[in-house]
Amino acid sequence: MAVNIIPVLFLPCLFMSSIQLQVVHGTLNAPIENLFIYPQNISEETLIMSENCTEAFEKFSKTVMNFTNCYMKYARPIHVCMNCGKSHAAFVAAYQHLKNQSLKCQSYFFSSDQLGIVDVVYKNGNDLWQKGYCQNCYDHYNETERFFQASNALILCLETTNSSVAENGTCVKCHDAYVNLSASYNKFVHWKKEFVGGICMDIVDSMNISRKAWSEYDCAVGFDLTIGFPNILTALTVGSTPLMFYLLAKNISRLEDVKLVRPKRKITVFTAPPQLEE
Repeated sequence: MAVNIIPVLFLPCLFMSSIQLQVVHGTLNAPIENLFIYPQNISEETLIMSENCTEAFEKFSKTVMNFTNCYMKYARPIHVCMNCGKSHAAFVAAYQHLKNQSLKCQSYFFSSDQLGIVDVVYKNGNDLWQKGYCQNCYDHYNETERFFQASNALILCLETTNSSVAENGTCVKCHDAYVNLSASYNKFVHWKKEFVGGICMDIVDSMNISRKAWSEYDCAVGFDLTIGFPNILTALTVGSTPLMFYLLAKNISRLEDVKLVRPKRKITVFTAPPQLEE
């Protein structure tokens, strides 16, 4: 579709509008960078930043690309926290390095326009890290490592057993691996109050995948005394304490009532015999 001819008189003020119109209709053949010409009265010093500023910006751009690629690579299943920690640290360090440049450099990249692209890119990347509570994977790193070892052990057991043993055999053989994984995950659940927000998303997603794989076998393994009996005993002890206290308090109150009761006795009044007249 051809673009309507715009009068030359209005061309300067409608230059951008006509460009956008041509782009929409697919009639713009020239490279977009050739359409913009810097005014001649702007000094070269204004357009060219210092070497340190340029290097800092290029380094930040590379870390943004590396961090984004890492996130996309480990998006499903979610393993971004454990695999993208170094790229996130480099991303944050490069941003801080750029922020610590000269005032002229800061003004050029952070406050020269309304978009604030550098700040927006950094905020979006850092929000992904925070929404996944990735730092919490490192707060208890040793337990995090043990959790993934338990998770890998369960998945390996399911994969190797499924091909040669019936489903009920798989449940029995892999039961200990599933119990160990659940116990490791429950530690993070108990530590959740100490975390800022929640459990690391890598751990949550891995546990969900493991539970889904385990549920496909409809396992009904016998009650595990080593895990369940102490919990049940604790629950019974805690649950029976209020009942015992209530019964004890009730019996004590009855004893006090018995002590306070006084038997009713008939009062006999003795009167002196009448004196006889002489």
